[in-house]
Amino acid sequence: MTSASKQSITNSVTGERITFLEKAPAGEGYEKIEVFLPPGASGPPLHYHEKFEEMFEVVSGKLFIERDGEKIELSPDSGRISIPVNTFHMFKNASGERPVTFRVTLTPAHYFQESMCILYGLLEDGLYTEEGQLSNPLHTAVVLDMQNTIVEGMEILEEWKKEAEEKGVREELMAAYVKN
Repeated sequence: MTSASKQSITNSVTGERITFLEKAPAGEGYEKIEVFLPPGASGPPLHYHEKFEEMFEVVSGKLFIERDGEKIELSPDSGRISIPVNTFHMFKNASGERPVTFRVTLTPAHYFQESMCILYGLLEDGLYTEEGQLSNPLHTAVVLDMQNTIVEGMEILEEWKKEAEEKGVREELMAAYVKN
């Protein structure tokens, strides 16, 4: 069963804001979020997900999406675009002057909300590098694993993930940053 959430969190480094609209338990139903992306901002680098597909729909502004090498610009009247499982993709605000607001539905639901609460909490606590990346690689591994984000060329993540599991890092981060 999917339930309404309406919790919003903001990335203190980039100004990106995510509002969690609907959420089902991991492996069931779907998660639906609304993302506010400031001018010129982007999401994660080229990546894919093995456990869920995504559906993007723009509410206001323009969003650039690269999907398996195809370059697509979405606006409110463009309709939806699907990102199937195991499909490389990335997204960014198509404008350097205006923000974009878009919705993403993840099917089936995963641990996206929890992973983003952890990520934004770590950023809020100043635990990042000058480049805006998390300063602790074990934290990076946990966040990416929770959101099932696989980034090409980052095979080291598997080692970090294993070490994080051995040290109970996920449980520590959940206790510190995820409110039930």
